[in-house]
Amino acid sequence: MNSVQLADRVCPGLVHPQIRYKTLLRNLLRPEVRWLDLGCGHEVIRPWALHRGEEESAFTGAPAMSVGVDRDMAALQSNVCTPHRVAADIQSLPFADDSFEVVTANMVLEHSENPAALMSEVWRVLRPKGVFVFHTPNKYYPMSVLAALLPDAVKSRLVALVSRRQEKDVYPTLFRVNTRSAISAYSVSAGFRIKYWEILETLTFNANRAIFLCYLTLAWLLRHKSLGRFRADYLVMLCKPDVECACKKLERSASSNGTRVRPGSPTAHVAP
Repeated sequence: MNSVQLADRVCPGLVHPQIRYKTLLRNLLRPEVRWLDLGCGHEVIRPWALHRGEEESAFTGAPAMSVGVDRDMAALQSNVCTPHRVAADIQSLPFADDSFEVVTANMVLEHSENPAALMSEVWRVLRPKGVFVFHTPNKYYPMSVLAALLPDAVKSRLVALVSRRQEKDVYPTLFRVNTRSAISAYSVSAGFRIKYWEILETLTFNANRAIFLCYLTLAWLLRHKSLGRFRADYLVMLCKPDVECACKKLERSASSNGTRVRPGSPTAHVAP
């Protein structure tokens, strides 16, 4: 029995988080959308997550504008599918306010040194009703806990071995926004509404049978309801409220109660 057949028998219906992320992204990238991908690196979709006949260019070419930002110049230069690439710090974005309808980050937030600044910048460049979608590891996933205990040099080699990446593409992880409570706190503090989130199971296929069986056993164990909070990844969609529309609703509500709301007064501001 090969690895795929064994995985289907032990964990039927398991869909890798990268494929879940890809599916959500495809539904968001309409022709009128302006899209910013944070930490775009070499590619915005993992090549192995594409089905037969799917091309990454079908994603990056779908919106009216696709922009990738990363501070790794070498990675940007190798990214041939993203039409517009900008070398910059994602915690200090070089874009005007209200520039994009969709902002994404695929396995990026775990590297952020200042999640509050990052969330604030995403809020600033998003248009009202825009969405921020991110896919990031769960700090309490057993493999994440193990990785946090290892020296960076050892961790880089181990991650490269398991995930089939080059060591130079393995960056330090800080996990400052990688728990349910941290995601909620940083999101709400920045002014976002949490529209959707899910904690996802995963399974890493590896040519080394022993490594694969370890991951398969872990995936099977984490299907137990009581252990669900330790699953691998978060997939989250945040929404930037239309503040003007919300203020009008508040004004109508206040008027019906006989209270006048003055624009610019403290009572005219809507809590996230």
